[in-house]
Amino acid sequence: MLRRTLALSAVLALVGCPADDTDTWPDANTSGDSDTDSEVDTDEDTDIGFDTDVQETDHCGTISGIEVWTAEDNPHVISCTVALEDADLTIEAGAEVFFTPNTLMRVSTAGQQSDLRVLGTEADPVYFGPTSGPGPGKWGGIYISEFAGEVRFEHATINGGGAGVDPSNTGNLWVDDAIITARNLTIEDSGTIGLNLVDNARLTAVSENIVVNGSGLYGVAVDCTQAHTLPAGDSDYTGNGIDKVLVDSGVVSTAVEWENLGVPYALESFVAMEGIVPAPAILTIGPGVEVQAGFGGVLSIAASGGAAGLVVNGTEAEPVRFTSEAAGVDAQWQGIEIGAAAVDNQVVFRHTTIEWGGGDPISQTNLLIIDTPVLADHLTIQHGLRYGIRMNGYNGRFRSGSQALVITDTFLPIQVSASETDTIPTDSETVFEDNVIQRVELIGNRIFFDTTWPVRDLPYQVLGNTIIAAPAGQDATLTLPAASRLMMGWNATLILGGVLREGRGNVVAVGTSAEPVTFTSANSYTPGAWGSIILANCNADISVFDGFDLGFATNGFSYSPLNPSEGQICEPTVIQNGFIHDIDKTAYTLIPASFAEGNGMTYENLREGTGLPEEETN
Repeated sequence: MLRRTLALSAVLALVGCPADDTDTWPDANTSGDSDTDSEVDTDEDTDIGFDTDVQETDHCGTISGIEVWTAEDNPHVISCTVALEDADLTIEAGAEVFFTPNTLMRVSTAGQQSDLRVLGTEADPVYFGPTSGPGPGKWGGIYISEFAGEVRFEHATINGGGAGVDPSNTGNLWVDDAIITARNLTIEDSGTIGLNLVDNARLTAVSENIVVNGSGLYGVAVDCTQAHTLPAGDSDYTGNGIDKVLVDSGVVSTAVEWENLGVPYALESFVAMEGIVPAPAILTIGPGVEVQAGFGGVLSIAASGGAAGLVVNGTEAEPVRFTSEAAGVDAQWQGIEIGAAAVDNQVVFRHTTIEWGGGDPISQTNLLIIDTPVLADHLTIQHGLRYGIRMNGYNGRFRSGSQALVITDTFLPIQVSASETDTIPTDSETVFEDNVIQRVELIGNRIFFDTTWPVRDLPYQVLGNTIIAAPAGQDATLTLPAASRLMMGWNATLILGGVLREGRGNVVAVGTSAEPVTFTSANSYTPGAWGSIILANCNADISVFDGFDLGFATNGFSYSPLNPSEGQICEPTVIQNGFIHDIDKTAYTLIPASFAEGNGMTYENLREGTGLPEEETN
């Protein structure tokens, strides 16, 4: 609640509220014995909200017991703040309730349970408004506390409240941790927020047809745990000073759905989904929804170990968008984070755009996926500070059916573990373009099974050590088709085998003279800018390097048998029709006696020679 109070400070000044360190407001917790509180403003007779020739029914102070306000007793005038404590108040159809300046209606704020039933009809609605006539911020509003009992608004209008009489509790209708029913309720001309649902305050499932307009700030503010209770359909939340639903920060522990309310959801800071295995917290986002986040805003799914998911169901006609409250500014919000505890098959993006994220100083990405499979069907990532998508871990991958992945206007489009490279979509609608560095970044890890890195318009940028090593007694093969381009990071290596007492690892890299398989540096065209291809434990009948270009490494190929006594060796491997150049040391290191130079090999700028027994080369 503190964050929301601070956010309202500017608007309170606009509606004429005193500074926080003044005492010029009347005490809203008292029945009110000030003459100014009990007088109707009669200086503007043309704006009086009721017929001054009719005897008014005055209400002031604490109400206890059972009361019924009827249309026959109109107008009902609140001459000082009314507090319901241990009360049962029914306001019947056609009743009109007018508030003098600086007055409120409080329900159970002193802790005694009270019921408030506002029972208008379509023909005879109930009206709440200022004595001086309709207009923004002329009285305090209706405040419902957590101790309230049944609270119901049927066919009613609340006009002109939200004056900030109590700066910590502002709105035409302010509800603190209580459950209310609102059907055919119009909230208009609030001086601040129209409908302010604080903490666990929420609307019942039968609530419908809520109209909020004319608010000085947000039409609606709600805690993230209860945003799903706002009815869509016939409801209208437009025409306010800020046409967004302000979503307060917190942790959602149940399955919820955010529907299209006709205005964006504005994330105040962080929203986290964290459930438990029997009942995961799945956030489903319906077609047409837009989520806007402020600086520091983040949508976190299962990042703290709770079972959760995110299912975004945009359509071609009604896509979903996650964006910044200040679109056009890099890193205005932190992005979406999917943790390792996310529920399988419950992270889905259909017809979705994620943009202007990456403000998290660690992840620096629009979308962070940690060890979780994701379905991306027509997902666009754009305007990121550094990365478009970062996927970590062996299970950080794209599920089957992913397609039409577009990443544009980022520094580097995507980062994924080397073992999951083949899951990145390859369909014709998948496009990575107009990024500062046009590469697919691979984080080196262990590849356990056969995989092929498909040829892309972009090269692969490989960081760290990539080890191809099957489980014990098996083979794993990495296939690099003709025209594959691997750009190796500082000290990066490609290791065939390399895991003691585990299975073999192979590489099949077969290119052509026109389209060789290229191994080069990612950082600088300087000899020694990356490590080597290390041959530790492979199947010599499978591993092939034929038609390749290898440059700027420390060594070209390093023969390093892992455990010869147990047969964990890699010799001799077919290496032919290759160009090895700009090597800091030698083309071949620690070569076995059985090694024979392949056909069609050429060399250039090898600082310590080829490493062959004789320096004569083909």
